Amino acid sequence: MENAHYCSIHSDSEKPLEFVCLSGECFLRGLLCSDCRDQNHSGDAHNVLTLPQLTEETQNSRSDRSVPDSLQGCANTAREATSSCLDRLKAIRESFEKAMLEAEERVKTNLGSFESDFSGFSNNFDSNVPEEVEFDLSQGTEELNSRAIKSMEVIIKLRKVSQGLKSRAERASEAIQARQTALTEGTTRLMETISATLNDLTQPINPDKAGQQPENPDGENPQDLEEYESVTETNSEFRNK
Repeated sequence: MENAHYCSIHSDSEKPLEFVCLSGECFLRGLLCSDCRDQNHSGDAHNVLTLPQLTEETQNSRSDRSVPDSLQGCANTAREATSSCLDRLKAIRESFEKAMLEAEERVKTNLGSFESDFSGFSNNFDSNVPEEVEFDLSQGTEELNSRAIKSMEVIIKLRKVSQGLKSRAERASEAIQARQTALTEGTTRLMETISATLNDLTQPINPDKAGQQPENPDGENPQDLEEYESVTETNSEFRNK
């Protein structure tokens, strides 16, 4: 047979070298004859091709755009995600700043009103204290009795008002302190949540841990990018020969 190449292992008869095996390290054995194929490369674990099929596979590999398209798709996803995340963070920051300004104004209004009201009550309290009364026992009984009743009436009203103001001040103080505690605890939880979320967002992404790796039919677990660089180098050497 013209330009025929025969197996040096099965030399008892002319066995053309017309097969290859792409499985595992089998490809290192190079060209195979039919006996080599049947004896050492049969079964589902082996991927045996004829030379025309190998040529077709090479052409298919050259024209296959699924890998670069997938890589570019990942790059596009990363670009879009970067823009989306930055826009979202900017919107959150602006919304948070707006909410903080509004909260500050409400604090000034709500708590400031307590400060103003109770400071006013405190400053004006002395003006409502009854003046010291001296009873002139030389006065008539009716006039003395009238002065005593008026004095007692002022004292009773003042006591009632004083008790009400003290009770209100105590309740207001408790409410203010509770609001202050709630703000401290709430903002602490908020900052912990924000910190955890931002920490998760800014962690480096490891593609190998982002999801389950696809099964490799050859039982290998190559580092994809390193393997790709190795293929590139091998292909370059092949072209230079």
